[in-house]
Amino acid sequence: GAAFALLVALMVLAGHTQTVFINLFSLGVWVVWPLLAALAGWLWTLVRRRDRGRVRGAWSLTWPALAVYAGGVIAGALLAAPQLLPTLELSALGLRSGGLGYGEASSFSLKPLQLAWTLLPTYGLADLSAVFDTPGYTEFVAYVGVVGLALGAIGAWRGRGPARAFGLLFAGMGLFLALGRWNPVYFLLYQVVPGFDLFRAPARWMMLYTVGVAVLAGVGLAWLLQRLGQARSQSRMASAAAAILIAATAAELLLAARALPHTRPTAPQAVYDVRTAPAHLLTDPARAAFGPAAAGRF
Repeated sequence: GAAFALLVALMVLAGHTQTVFINLFSLGVWVVWPLLAALAGWLWTLVRRRDRGRVRGAWSLTWPALAVYAGGVIAGALLAAPQLLPTLELSALGLRSGGLGYGEASSFSLKPLQLAWTLLPTYGLADLSAVFDTPGYTEFVAYVGVVGLALGAIGAWRGRGPARAFGLLFAGMGLFLALGRWNPVYFLLYQVVPGFDLFRAPARWMMLYTVGVAVLAGVGLAWLLQRLGQARSQSRMASAAAAILIAATAAELLLAARALPHTRPTAPQAVYDVRTAPAHLLTDPARAAFGPAAAGRF
């Protein structure tokens, strides 16, 4: 409980509120998932037999974790209160104090037809800023490497236990919510769940996908090493295979990343990108014209 409270406080103090919301929402789903699965199973068998034991058993397993989750969120918020309270006071005076319209809240949604460009590498063969029709194309990139994808597939196929379930849930939930306006459920969440109306860029939910695939890749690697290390004579082979896979993953990700335009900026572009938002508004009239309400603050 104390460790989770400290983690929540550190997330809040990091200063990116949307990341805090995504993390806490996803962890909350993970905590109540056994209960939701039991309820779904009970409803599925309701016509044939009334078996509520599964739901009671799931609740007995869920409520301690739910108590830790709720207590950790409250304690973490209290620890971060010196920064959190002034931030809440300031946000009440900001442009988003009344929430965002659905059109704005669902902007930067991942288009289903562009999923391949999101999950697979281009190696410089395509201009992703043109594919996604925005210079901020990095919002839509969730590539974890060929080796990572292969190991993740093995983990999803051969893995067992809570780690596999966690990986599948997070990877699926990340892609599902990243669809934003292309997903009818997202509109329902926008209407019902507090917080979904405060942030743009549903594509950022893909951070959950990358976490989930990373966990699945770990499960897949563990399965491979277990197979290789079943005999003592193969233990060195297992260690060598692990080192080779790690090196191959790093090398391939570096190769794929170096092909992206933003990794090779010109000197003027590099200077332009590191300027702060207030500096842009003060020195670039064209940018100020796009947001007159924001420009008036400086």
